[in-house]
Amino acid sequence: CQWYPLFCLTLNFTFYIMLKRLKEKRLLKRIDALELVPVKVHDSTSNPKGLVIIKAPRSSNGWIMKLLPFLKVKYNYIELDELGSAVWNAIDGVSNAREIAVRMEDLLGKKFTQANERVVKFLSGLYYNKHITFKELEVAVKETNSKN
Repeated sequence: CQWYPLFCLTLNFTFYIMLKRLKEKRLLKRIDALELVPVKVHDSTSNPKGLVIIKAPRSSNGWIMKLLPFLKVKYNYIELDELGSAVWNAIDGVSNAREIAVRMEDLLGKKFTQANERVVKFLSGLYYNKHITFKELEVAVKETNSKN
């Protein structure tokens, strides 16, 4: 590492991120998915049709920006469908996934069959793409930071 300090720094940071995600995965495996409380990470707006558009910051990898300078757009805009918009609007940082699923069944009726599985799958996708986090993870991170 004495010849490539920037590479070592990048490698250490990547290892730190991987370790953090591994700890989060372990924590999430111990908790029932329907008991997790989702929290929005990104801002959102709605279009004239009433569908939600999530405004997510674009990752800024330096070497990609040098190769493709026309990618100077700062945000990605993700437009959700009717069901996704309803779930996104139900995320308030207080209700858990089970309560959101019940609310979706009441709101959408026959359109929304197998509500528990669909809500968990949708929230998993949002978490994987870093559009939401879970309150339980935030609490666990604060506890580990206070121990150090």
